[in-house]
Amino acid sequence: MWRELREAATHDQAEAQKELELALAIEHGHGPSPQELGLKQKSFGAALLQIMVADITMSLDNVLAVAGAAHEHPWIMVFGLILSIALMGIAATFIARLLSKYRWIGYIGLVIVLYVAIHMIWDGARQVVVRTGNLEQFNAAAPAFIEISPKEAAHHWGDQRSAESHTPAKAEPAAP
Repeated sequence: MWRELREAATHDQAEAQKELELALAIEHGHGPSPQELGLKQKSFGAALLQIMVADITMSLDNVLAVAGAAHEHPWIMVFGLILSIALMGIAATFIARLLSKYRWIGYIGLVIVLYVAIHMIWDGARQVVVRTGNLEQFNAAAPAFIEISPKEAAHHWGDQRSAESHTPAKAEPAAP
């Protein structure tokens, strides 16, 4: 696996070197024009829109990852957001070089973001079941290994409430 990663990195570096040489030649007027290469010239508006979409996407990704990792601790979330903004603004070039040199770091980051996303979906779905009062129906229909325990239900209600006080009461059978 390491050999394949190393070969891919060498190949990527060679391609990047060729593209850099071509870009420098074009910039200095010695190479083919962008139109000769079949490239369309972007307008300022199109470039601005592309940058804005990329920034919003990256910002949303950071906010979701930090919010999921903070687990309802606002100070951890604030610290994480400030740290992510600082890292993206100050150390973006260094991080890009580091990720280019050590590609496995990107895969570790991907696994972490995937874990946080799955955890957020799992907890969010269970929280909806508890807060909508469908705990008994869910536990009756779900396999035993994914049932929501009273302790977990209390956790989803928060510290100020208990799960028992918010589960719907069973209806008394009508008198004959």
